Amino acid sequence: MKIKFFAYCAMFFLIVGSVSAQDYAFKVLGSRGHNVIAGGASIKVGAKLTANQTIEVGEGSYLGLAHSSGKTIELTKKGTYKVQDLTAQINSSGSFASQYGKFVIDELTEAGSDGIAAKNRFQHMNKTGSVKRDVGSVVPMLEAKQKIFGNTLTLRWYIKEGGIPKEAIDRYKVQLFNLSDDLLFAQEVKEDFAVIDLSKDKLSTENIIICKVTPLDKNGQELEKTHTIDGVALTRLDNAESKQISIELGTISKEAQGALGKLIEARFFEDKELYADAIHAYEEAIKLSGGTEQFKKIYQFFLERNGFTLESASEKN
Repeated sequence: MKIKFFAYCAMFFLIVGSVSAQDYAFKVLGSRGHNVIAGGASIKVGAKLTANQTIEVGEGSYLGLAHSSGKTIELTKKGTYKVQDLTAQINSSGSFASQYGKFVIDELTEAGSDGIAAKNRFQHMNKTGSVKRDVGSVVPMLEAKQKIFGNTLTLRWYIKEGGIPKEAIDRYKVQLFNLSDDLLFAQEVKEDFAVIDLSKDKLSTENIIICKVTPLDKNGQELEKTHTIDGVALTRLDNAESKQISIELGTISKEAQGALGKLIEARFFEDKELYADAIHAYEEAIKLSGGTEQFKKIYQFFLERNGFTLESASEKN
């Protein structure tokens, strides 16, 4: 009888534990526009949705959800959705994407807390060399030596404290060179960023590319000489590395699409120390979500913890 009693107790606690571990079907990771629970309650980030609920998504709205298994789903079309129907779309088996998705879920559900930023801010700073070199007044938001997988470079920068005054700068000249100092690409921009296709023309055949950003005055004159700037050295992955990343990335893209898929890709790239690719993935996620604030926040957390902002660079030094 005692054996049966303990067996029943064990079974009871197992069932209770299982139920409590799955007391929700989805967590809300991102919400923009008019998203409500049927009946009127607004859906906020971090909220838990249960299987018996129905949700309404408004015109032009965005709702990003994470299943309790770690997999994600996005709603971008106006309509009424039963949570149990959404659950049926989720394959409950474990996945490679869900491993990274759980990191994203944690950050997004806590994106309103200052604690998450402070907790993660210096997590990877020992890896980052972006603020240890003499790059001039314009500091690219990347390491001095940076590996890259993809063919799209989203290059952002900030003005270093004590450098050239911002009011003296009219625009920027972005130049890419090879190791022989031959000019491969040049572009002038008014903004503090440039998006460059590395698969075009001379850039496509170079395995190492040096990126330099030079401030110009209103007459187009250099406020710093290009030859005095160290720049950022981008190195393409070798064939073996690139093939492995492609395989893993392909698995992620099959299991997680849209804005949330891009966030998971960004976390994957950060884990591989492919920061240039992570930046591009974060910015794509923000675009696809229509500028969801939570996505902007965790992008900022990424920049801070890797020393890619003026504030984090100053604190690191």
